[in-house]
Amino acid sequence: VHAGKVAFCSEYTFSFSHATLQEFLAAFHLQGLSEKKQVKFWKLHLMNPTFSIVLRFFAGLTGLSSRELVKHLTKPQVGLFKKFLSLFTTKLPSKCDLSNPQLLFLFHALYESQNRQLTRDIVKHLNNSIKFRIFLSPFDEIVVSDCLSQCNHLQSLEFYSVLARNHQDTIKSA
Repeated sequence: VHAGKVAFCSEYTFSFSHATLQEFLAAFHLQGLSEKKQVKFWKLHLMNPTFSIVLRFFAGLTGLSSRELVKHLTKPQVGLFKKFLSLFTTKLPSKCDLSNPQLLFLFHALYESQNRQLTRDIVKHLNNSIKFRIFLSPFDEIVVSDCLSQCNHLQSLEFYSVLARNHQDTIKSA
C-alpha cells in the first residue's frame, strides 16, 4: 500500500493519490472491526502521531461511542487513558508544542467525535493552566475552543505565536 506516487506496480499494489484517502479508508476499516480489535489497535497506536488523522476520521465515523473503547479511553485506572496519562505523570499535558502535540491530536479526535460526555470526562483531567506553543490553524482554534468549552476549571490559557517569537496572548479567568 502506497500513498502518493508509486514507483512500481503489481497486481497486489494499491496506491492512493493522497495519504488522507488512505487514512480515511484505514479508519473506515477499523470502525468495522469488533470492539475488542478496535481497542487492541488503539492500545498499540494511540500515541503514534502517524495515526493522528486516522484517529480523527475514526472518531468522526464512530462518535467514539463503543462502550469498550470509551471504557478504555476514560477510566484513568485502566487501558488507553492510563497509557495516555502515564506519558505525562498523572494529568493530561499542560503544554502543547512541536515536540509534544498529543493534546492537540486528542482535541481533534474529541471534536470529530462530537461526543460531549466523553469530552467532558476527558477534559476534567486537564491542568487548570494550559500553554499552546505551536502554530494553530483557524480550524485548530475552533477545535481547542470547542473542547475547552466543556472544561469548567481552566484558569489560564496561553497562546504563543510561533511566527512572532515574542508575542504571547494570555487568557485568565476571574
